[in-house]
Amino acid sequence: MRDPETFIPSYNPSSLPPREAWKEPSKWLGFVHPDDRIELPTDDRDFVQVDNAFDRVMDLFRDTYKWEFNPNDFRTIPDLHHYYYYSSEWQKWSAELEASEDPLEHENAKNVIDFRSNATNIGLMLRGIHNTLHHVTKKPQKPALEHITEYMTHYKLAHQAFSKITTAAEKVLESNDIIAMRESTITTNPDLIGGEGVVDTVGQEILGDKLNRRYSYLHQSLLEFTKRQRNGMIMPDGEKIHIDTSTPLETIVALGKRARKFIAIDHRPR
Repeated sequence: MRDPETFIPSYNPSSLPPREAWKEPSKWLGFVHPDDRIELPTDDRDFVQVDNAFDRVMDLFRDTYKWEFNPNDFRTIPDLHHYYYYSSEWQKWSAELEASEDPLEHENAKNVIDFRSNATNIGLMLRGIHNTLHHVTKKPQKPALEHITEYMTHYKLAHQAFSKITTAAEKVLESNDIIAMRESTITTNPDLIGGEGVVDTVGQEILGDKLNRRYSYLHQSLLEFTKRQRNGMIMPDGEKIHIDTSTPLETIVALGKRARKFIAIDHRPR
């Protein structure tokens, strides 16, 4: 059985993108010596910078090459790539931590598996490009357990906060849309409420009350979060952000922009 710690993957050219896609096919199609392989960019915590890593590999291909889906060519089928591999290696590390007498290691044995399988460390891409990543890059080093534990703690906090707050915000926006739609309908068909000039009392009271309750819940959600995280929240990428409870809807927009960075990245060609 091969040792995942020392195994150097090398793919047959037939499982990689076609020769005409490469800028230097003679350099990369065939066995690539470990010393010649691309080292994926990492930050100061040894975390792979996923976007930059993918771009480094895509730089090997011609810009003019057309990536087209072909159901009869497995290389063009979408596939998930774990930027930290191999699974067996991480499972082994987790088992060693589980058996450790060190409380930090024992308690965080599952965290290393969750980290590897976290959506932020996975990319959706064509199978041929997935194979290329293994074929031409050096295997990333495992980050320190302390960094992984910190990352997962922040990720879980962010996920919890985003889930509750964004759900509340969506309800507020939904109520706003419903009220705007009703006002437009009444303006176009005043007979629905008894004629032109008649106040839509029922609509205003029912829909307005629902909007107020939803907005209040959104505001309360933000207050609850800031009470728990007085100094702001550290995102998984290490950047700290602050929640502004005085402008909840604007805050949601800002959070939403950040949240998109913490889901699996779709690398498929457009």
